Amino acid sequence: MVRRMVAKIAAAERKVVENVAKVISDSFPEAKVSIDKFDKIWVDIPSEKLVEFAKFVKEKLNCTYITTITGRDDGKQYIELLYHLSPEIEGRYVYLTVRIKVPRDKPEVPTLSNIFPPADLYEREVYDLLGVRFIGHPNLKRLLLPETLPEGYHPLRKDFKGPTLEEELSKERKE
Repeated sequence: MVRRMVAKIAAAERKVVENVAKVISDSFPEAKVSIDKFDKIWVDIPSEKLVEFAKFVKEKLNCTYITTITGRDDGKQYIELLYHLSPEIEGRYVYLTVRIKVPRDKPEVPTLSNIFPPADLYEREVYDLLGVRFIGHPNLKRLLLPETLPEGYHPLRKDFKGPTLEEELSKERKE
Protein backbone atom coordinates (compact mmCIF):
# COMPACT_ATOMS: atom_id res chain seq x y z
CA MET A 1 0.00 0.00 0.00
CA VAL A 2 2.77 2.45 0.92
CA ARG A 3 4.66 1.61 -2.28
CA ARG A 4 1.60 2.35 -4.38
CA MET A 5 1.07 5.64 -2.59
CA VAL A 6 4.72 6.64 -3.09
CA ALA A 7 4.52 5.63 -6.74
CA LYS A 8 1.39 7.77 -7.20
CA ILE A 9 3.08 10.78 -5.61
CA ALA A 10 6.20 10.29 -7.73
CA ALA A 11 4.09 9.98 -10.88
CA ALA A 12 2.20 13.18 -10.01
CA GLU A 13 5.44 15.04 -9.36
CA ARG A 14 6.93 13.73 -12.61
CA LYS A 15 3.85 14.96 -14.49
CA VAL A 16 4.29 18.47 -13.03
CA VAL A 17 7.96 18.47 -14.06
CA GLU A 18 7.09 17.27 -17.58
CA ASN A 19 4.42 19.97 -17.90
CA VAL A 20 6.86 22.69 -16.85
CA ALA A 21 9.47 21.39 -19.30
CA LYS A 22 6.88 21.48 -22.09
CA VAL A 23 5.82 25.03 -21.25
CA ILE A 24 9.48 26.10 -21.38
CA SER A 25 10.10 24.25 -24.66
CA ASP A 26 7.00 25.77 -26.25
CA SER A 27 7.90 29.28 -25.08
CA PHE A 28 11.61 29.07 -25.93
CA PRO A 29 12.01 26.85 -29.00
CA GLU A 30 15.73 27.69 -29.22
CA ALA A 31 16.29 26.20 -25.74
CA LYS A 32 17.47 22.67 -25.18
CA VAL A 33 15.30 21.30 -22.36
CA SER A 34 15.89 18.00 -20.59
CA ILE A 35 14.85 16.24 -17.40
CA ASP A 36 17.40 14.22 -15.45
CA LYS A 37 16.78 11.07 -13.40
CA PHE A 38 16.16 13.19 -10.29
CA ASP A 39 13.35 15.11 -12.07
CA LYS A 40 15.47 18.25 -12.30
CA ILE A 41 14.85 20.34 -15.41
CA TRP A 42 17.93 21.53 -17.32
CA VAL A 43 17.58 24.38 -19.79
CA ASP A 44 20.41 25.39 -22.12
CA ILE A 45 19.79 28.81 -23.63
CA PRO A 46 21.86 31.41 -25.47
CA SER A 47 23.15 34.10 -23.09
CA GLU A 48 21.27 36.80 -25.00
CA LYS A 49 17.99 35.13 -23.95
CA LEU A 50 18.85 35.04 -20.22
CA VAL A 51 16.94 38.15 -19.12
CA GLU A 52 13.87 37.24 -21.18
CA PHE A 53 13.94 33.72 -19.74
CA ALA A 54 14.34 34.98 -16.16
CA LYS A 55 11.34 37.30 -16.56
CA PHE A 56 9.32 34.44 -18.05
CA VAL A 57 10.17 32.10 -15.16
CA LYS A 58 9.29 34.76 -12.62
CA GLU A 59 6.04 35.88 -14.24
CA LYS A 60 4.69 32.69 -15.82
CA LEU A 61 6.10 29.98 -13.56
CA ASN A 62 5.77 31.85 -10.28
CA CYS A 63 9.47 31.63 -9.51
CA THR A 64 10.20 34.28 -6.92
CA TYR A 65 13.64 33.17 -5.82
CA ILE A 66 16.98 32.21 -7.30
CA THR A 67 18.72 29.56 -5.22
CA THR A 68 22.28 30.31 -6.39
CA ILE A 69 24.48 30.92 -9.40
CA THR A 70 27.47 28.70 -9.99
CA GLY A 71 30.10 28.77 -12.68
CA ARG A 72 32.91 26.74 -14.14
CA ASP A 73 35.65 27.45 -16.61
CA ASP A 74 35.94 24.79 -19.31
CA GLY A 75 39.56 25.83 -19.89
CA LYS A 76 38.98 26.19 -23.62
CA GLN A 77 36.39 28.60 -25.00
CA TYR A 78 33.68 29.16 -22.42
CA ILE A 79 32.76 29.89 -18.88
CA GLU A 80 29.56 28.07 -18.07
CA LEU A 81 27.08 29.70 -15.71
CA LEU A 82 24.38 27.71 -13.96
CA TYR A 83 21.38 29.54 -12.54
CA HIS A 84 19.55 27.37 -10.00
CA LEU A 85 15.86 28.23 -9.59
CA SER A 86 12.96 26.63 -7.71
CA PRO A 87 9.53 27.72 -8.87
CA GLU A 88 6.59 26.47 -6.82
CA ILE A 89 4.01 24.86 -9.08
CA GLU A 90 0.89 23.08 -7.88
CA GLY A 91 2.24 23.06 -4.32
CA ARG A 92 5.52 21.44 -5.35
CA TYR A 93 8.95 22.92 -5.86
CA VAL A 94 10.38 22.20 -9.27
CA TYR A 95 14.17 22.25 -9.55
CA LEU A 96 15.28 24.12 -12.61
CA THR A 97 18.83 24.83 -13.74
CA VAL A 98 19.48 27.28 -16.56
CA ARG A 99 22.84 26.85 -18.28
CA ILE A 100 24.47 29.51 -20.42
CA LYS A 101 27.94 29.82 -21.86
CA VAL A 102 29.91 33.03 -22.15
CA PRO A 103 33.18 33.37 -24.07
CA ARG A 104 36.29 33.22 -21.89
CA ASP A 105 37.87 36.15 -23.72
CA LYS A 106 34.86 38.43 -23.01
CA PRO A 107 32.93 36.96 -20.08
CA GLU A 108 29.93 39.28 -19.88
CA VAL A 109 26.27 38.63 -19.26
CA PRO A 110 23.37 40.87 -18.16
CA THR A 111 22.65 41.02 -14.44
CA LEU A 112 19.56 39.33 -13.02
CA SER A 113 19.77 41.29 -9.76
CA ASN A 114 16.93 43.57 -10.88
CA ILE A 115 14.68 40.50 -11.42
CA PHE A 116 15.88 38.33 -8.53
CA PRO A 117 17.48 40.58 -5.86
CA PRO A 118 19.46 37.73 -4.21
CA ALA A 119 21.35 37.36 -7.51
CA ASP A 120 23.28 40.46 -6.41
CA LEU A 121 25.54 38.46 -4.08
CA TYR A 122 25.80 35.39 -6.30
CA GLU A 123 26.88 37.50 -9.26
CA ARG A 124 29.51 39.23 -7.14
CA GLU A 125 30.86 35.85 -6.07
CA VAL A 126 31.07 34.62 -9.69
CA TYR A 127 32.75 37.89 -10.71
CA ASP A 128 35.22 37.59 -7.86
CA LEU A 129 36.27 34.00 -8.57
CA LEU A 130 35.78 33.65 -12.34
CA GLY A 131 35.90 37.21 -13.65
CA VAL A 132 32.46 37.23 -15.29
CA ARG A 133 31.14 40.80 -15.61
CA PHE A 134 27.43 41.21 -14.97
CA ILE A 135 26.34 44.15 -17.09
CA GLY A 136 24.01 46.53 -15.24
CA HIS A 137 24.88 45.15 -11.80
CA PRO A 138 24.44 47.95 -9.23
CA ASN A 139 27.56 47.14 -7.17
CA LEU A 140 29.86 44.71 -8.99
CA LYS A 141 32.89 44.37 -6.75
CA ARG A 142 34.70 41.60 -4.95
CA LEU A 143 32.73 39.67 -2.37
CA LEU A 144 35.01 36.96 -0.95
CA LEU A 145 38.50 38.13 -1.81
CA PRO A 146 40.08 41.41 -0.67
CA GLU A 147 39.24 44.39 -2.89
CA THR A 148 42.92 45.31 -2.96
CA LEU A 149 43.76 42.36 -5.22
CA PRO A 150 44.78 43.38 -8.75
CA GLU A 151 42.31 43.32 -11.65
CA GLY A 152 42.47 39.94 -13.35
CA TYR A 153 42.96 38.01 -10.09
CA HIS A 154 40.21 35.41 -10.53
CA PRO A 155 41.53 32.15 -9.03
CA LEU A 156 38.93 29.73 -10.43
CA ARG A 157 39.90 30.47 -14.02
CA LYS A 158 41.77 27.53 -15.56
CA ASP A 159 44.42 29.90 -16.92
CA PHE A 160 45.03 31.57 -13.54
CA LYS A 161 48.73 31.63 -12.84
CA GLY A 162 48.92 34.48 -10.37
CA PRO A 163 50.44 34.40 -6.93
CA THR A 164 48.55 32.62 -4.18
CA LEU A 165 46.28 34.76 -2.07
CA GLU A 166 48.75 34.49 0.79
CA GLU A 167 51.62 35.72 -1.44
CA GLU A 168 49.51 38.58 -2.78
CA LEU A 169 48.47 39.71 0.70
CA SER A 170 52.01 39.50 2.11
CA LYS A 171 53.21 41.64 -0.85
CA GLU A 172 50.60 44.24 0.12
CA ARG A 173 51.76 44.23 3.76
CA LYS A 174 55.33 44.96 2.68
CA GLU A 175 54.30 47.96 0.59
